[in-house]
Amino acid sequence: MAVPPLRDVGPAAKDAASGRTLLAAGATTLAYNASADHVRVIDGRLHEVASVPAPAGCAFGDYGGGSLLWYCAATAAAGLSGVVYDVATHTTTQLPVAAGPRDALGGSPTWWTIGTRWLGVAYIANGPQSYAYVNRTTGQVVTYAKVSADLRASPRTTLDLDRADLAQPLCSPLRAQAPGGSVPTPFAYLRPYGATLSHSKAGTRLLVGHCGARAMTMLSRCAKGCGDPAVGDHAVAWLEGAGELYPSSAHLRVRLLDRSRTWSWSVTLPRRFSGSDQDPLVALIGRRVFVLVAGKLQSVQLPAVKR
Repeated sequence: MAVPPLRDVGPAAKDAASGRTLLAAGATTLAYNASADHVRVIDGRLHEVASVPAPAGCAFGDYGGGSLLWYCAATAAAGLSGVVYDVATHTTTQLPVAAGPRDALGGSPTWWTIGTRWLGVAYIANGPQSYAYVNRTTGQVVTYAKVSADLRASPRTTLDLDRADLAQPLCSPLRAQAPGGSVPTPFAYLRPYGATLSHSKAGTRLLVGHCGARAMTMLSRCAKGCGDPAVGDHAVAWLEGAGELYPSSAHLRVRLLDRSRTWSWSVTLPRRFSGSDQDPLVALIGRRVFVLVAGKLQSVQLPAVKR
């Protein structure tokens, strides 16, 4: 079967407040910067679910649990540090500075990730940056250090902001702590498959596994760098070749696990993208792949799962 071309979904732009172009995927929908001041939400059939204007002075931070998250560093002095927009109910919740933890030097929170139950927050004053998770209902604060320690103690779990205990169990042999003591994060998981980057002295490798297998297997040695993988319906997608500082291009690779085939496309990366950046540029919803390239969002529909 010939590799189909990537198709344009629509324009993508740098966020007016942050200068980033962000792609954030949920289980059945994804959100991205369609313009400098609007975030667009679409589903796996490319139907628009919502087009939401950015709050003044706020930057798009994440999409999860059916909600859009903006962080509002520019308005922190006025007492507003973030905004949450529920796509289903069209309701907006403002996050005051007091909603997040503050360090000893008075640093205000910067909200950076969201799920159904938890928000992720970072804060900086004149010292090192710290991270924590804040329960969206109760306001409970759990430090990043505690969550990391819990996950290390239970390597067959991965972070999940949709769960009350912040931990998603993984089926065997999947584990977020790889052999040799390295701890690859984040872990992309959609039962029965999981994929992750494993960092060790020998280098970085992209690993994939499935429930009931003897062990995880290597998809790539990532000689020129790999971006964080995304897992969909019997498929794994990732960017490869973006390891250099501010590369202009890379390869989008998709492993069709049901067919034991890998498809590849050459893509032009968003301007000033660095291989060390953590902003995701690739997403998988079911059997549809999305990639953020320079100035637009592109997509390809994979063939139906081979039974």
